[in-house]
Amino acid sequence: MSNQTKNKMSKNLTDPIEGVSFETYATINAQMAQGTSQGDLLKKYGIENVAWEKACAGWLDRMREDSSYSLMTEYGKYFMNAGQGQFGETAKQVAPVVGTNQGAKGDEPMSLELYVEIMCAQGAAAAQGKDVIKVAESYGINAADYGTVGLYWSSKMASDMNVANQFSTLYSTYEAKFNPQPKEEDEISF
Repeated sequence: MSNQTKNKMSKNLTDPIEGVSFETYATINAQMAQGTSQGDLLKKYGIENVAWEKACAGWLDRMREDSSYSLMTEYGKYFMNAGQGQFGETAKQVAPVVGTNQGAKGDEPMSLELYVEIMCAQGAAAAQGKDVIKVAESYGINAADYGTVGLYWSSKMASDMNVANQFSTLYSTYEAKFNPQPKEEDEISF
């Protein structure tokens, strides 16, 4: 492929699809993740349902084809900048540091310990074939908010080895709590 073709593809990577910009696409998805109906959002943004369906398919194709992952990074930033949910302000603080080695600024959306506890509870539920979203909901958090919290703590771990070490210790503790190993006397011998 010639450099001219590559440059043309790069320029067109974020061109709107069916009149839907990439930012609008991500923002609408963020709002739907928090429970706002698609119909209400399409009406608010003046987008016809058919155009939305084509735009969604097109944006997903572009993200799959983008080997640089720049669209995925931008999607995360737009999604976070939508500032939805109980951790909307955290999302806005995390968005600028996505894809960098900087830690998010601002107050903790939840303690690292609670974040790790939810993570391990979900892992144990998944191993048992249970619904991990219901596990998060039992802690009073939905999937989108959990994602925001995860990005917050990931940025902190990437920028501060002490936080990464705390995470590791907490993970071991909660992994043992939710996935206990059988004791020797509990094992069956043949």
